[in-house]
Amino acid sequence: MNPLNHVVEKLARPGDLTDADLRKLVGYVHLELYNMRAYGQALFQKNETDALAREAMGKIRNIVTERKFHPYADGPLSHIVSYPRSGNTLATVSIAQLGPVQILSNINGAVNYIPTECFPSAYPLERIVKAHSIPDYSRRCKYVYLVRDGRDLLPSVAHMSLGSGPKAHNFTKKHELKEFIDWQLQVYPFGDWVSFTRKMLELASRDNVLIERYEELVSSPDPLRRIVTFLRINHDPEHLQDRFDNRDMILEGIKQNPESSKKWGLEESGFEEDSLYYAWSRNRAGSSWRETMDADARRRFHEIGATEVLCELGYESDPDWYRN
Repeated sequence: MNPLNHVVEKLARPGDLTDADLRKLVGYVHLELYNMRAYGQALFQKNETDALAREAMGKIRNIVTERKFHPYADGPLSHIVSYPRSGNTLATVSIAQLGPVQILSNINGAVNYIPTECFPSAYPLERIVKAHSIPDYSRRCKYVYLVRDGRDLLPSVAHMSLGSGPKAHNFTKKHELKEFIDWQLQVYPFGDWVSFTRKMLELASRDNVLIERYEELVSSPDPLRRIVTFLRINHDPEHLQDRFDNRDMILEGIKQNPESSKKWGLEESGFEEDSLYYAWSRNRAGSSWRETMDADARRRFHEIGATEVLCELGYESDPDWYRN
């Protein structure tokens, strides 16, 4: 019997639960989720645990709404923030496998699973919020920013946002990359890479801010080591090395979910050479902007201010790169 079954059973009788009981149940649910990710379970067990956790949190959210809890305000959070397709999933999943932490997703502007009113002020796990938007700054929190060459993430972001609906696009050809850059400025929920990165750089000198590069995160265990040290997460160095050596297993896990696998483009490899996604699909974690960006896309990226940011980050030394 899954350990979370008894939580769901207790929540079926909300009148028997005090506010303190509810907060304990929140902690228990997330401890079970951590154990699931840290120690591994068969796929059917993961699905069952995930489904029970969602059911439990849904019930807790309803009870919290009815009781009008006062949100706690004294528990600091750590944040791992990046523009989309810059290593956030790799970093947060790796950290979740290393130490006693709770990963909260704030990708869509609201922390998933967790009604914030339920956070106990003295929580047993380090809370880390995963986000793609610059959070409000606080001296009491810690911030890890992951940065990637904005030219290389363009096709990856384009593929993830490809589709139908008001916040999607249908750009598939290489010559349409310039139009995609304009679409980001006007429609994309997370805005454009230049604006995001400029806001990040304004915070770079703060002593509670750490900036790491995606390119190093996928090629060396050192960035992950610096991140967990910065966040003061207790971990086994050998376990960290093992997590890095087996980092491809994270993608394998994503492949288990057909919807996520399609969104990440993990099942597609047969793009034509004129496709916006051809070079990227052959070197997803590497650099392919030279093959992907035509003259119009390069110039447009420069026009929105990318050259200045690329040079400041050390991704570019030639201010006329876009002309070449």
